[in-house]
Amino acid sequence: MQFLLILKIIVLILNILMAIYGIYFLVVSLFPFKINKNKMQSEKFNKFAIIVAARNEENVIGNLIESLQAQNYPSDKYDIVVIPNNCNDNTEEISKSKGAIIINCDIPVKSKGEVISFAFKHIFENNDIYDAFCIIDADNLVHPGFLIEMNKELCKGTMVAQGYRDSKNPSDSWISSCHSIYYWSMNCFFNGVRKNNILSAEVNGTGFMVHCDIVKMHGWDTFSMTEDIEFSIHCALNDYKIAWVPRAIVYDEQPLGFKESWKQRKRWSTGTLQCLSAYSVPLIKSIFKRKSVRSLDMFIFLISPSIQVLGLINFLLYGIINLFVYKNNMDILLEKIFLPLVFSYLAFFCGCTLCIILEKKNFFKSFAGIATFPIFILSWIPITIICIFKKSNVWEEIKHTRAIKITHIVPWLDEG
Repeated sequence: MQFLLILKIIVLILNILMAIYGIYFLVVSLFPFKINKNKMQSEKFNKFAIIVAARNEENVIGNLIESLQAQNYPSDKYDIVVIPNNCNDNTEEISKSKGAIIINCDIPVKSKGEVISFAFKHIFENNDIYDAFCIIDADNLVHPGFLIEMNKELCKGTMVAQGYRDSKNPSDSWISSCHSIYYWSMNCFFNGVRKNNILSAEVNGTGFMVHCDIVKMHGWDTFSMTEDIEFSIHCALNDYKIAWVPRAIVYDEQPLGFKESWKQRKRWSTGTLQCLSAYSVPLIKSIFKRKSVRSLDMFIFLISPSIQVLGLINFLLYGIINLFVYKNNMDILLEKIFLPLVFSYLAFFCGCTLCIILEKKNFFKSFAGIATFPIFILSWIPITIICIFKKSNVWEEIKHTRAIKITHIVPWLDEG
């Protein structure tokens, strides 16, 4: 049948595309193309401004500030700057009582990127002098060694650096466990393998550092719902390598329920698609005109949601083909459809387990996430499809309620 032949050709093309996509990441992971590491150019304590965009974060902002005040870094060499925005709670009062500098955001903002941009403009207009900025989410906790590790990078001449995004509540629910595994996988298999090669790590939303000169030269001009991805694109287009600093750790609060997770991932998918639409042409031009492998790497990252959707289409077409071919033999039909699902699940299970081992996390506490991670990833496909056809620029608030102190995660601080 001609129809069946057309379906087989489409499936073959999709298989080739997904194979190329997978092989690319495999090559990047296995062959790091090592380059010389930057050597220390100077040894000094640089001055940091720690920027915290806060929207109704009264439950967690106090613990964040306490963790920042516990840094193993001279207290006169960094300021904690909180920017309350769209708040109707006591975020500002609590931040001020804890000793943070407050910048009131008095303009309408629809995204975190706009809040960060407002903060930078305010700082420069008031002639506040800093060497670098660190962006931290209000629901985070920060390891005491974070600033000292970022300072080492600055002293090496690094302009942008991403720290290790860990989880402060990985075993609260299967959803929080899945989100934790997702970030551990990004740390291990994406950012980690780019540490010593010509490619860049990716800015991950929180726990990153940017040199003051970059902001002065290029500004902070992001429009999408994922300002971190967009800033990573700007770095690729301007040929800045984003360093990976695994010892600079932030502990992020993960969603507890599926509804909150859906809302958060919908924002991520929306922002990624916004960036794909806006930056595909500049990235492709950079790839061919400047032979930029960082732009290539960023472009391949941006098409990840599209690859997910193509994977689903490929599986559905594969099922239709087998339905035509084996419609009179249900045993073979079920085998053809069921076995790929089983192998896919086992591949996810083994991949998550490997990540847990490499990242030295607790396997048993993470088991709920390992067992359900394929469901978590599969549920991302309808999110992406919805975002393709129903675009939304609404920055929906996600409640953060997990009030954990840094001493619960780093208990030796209590001893000091």
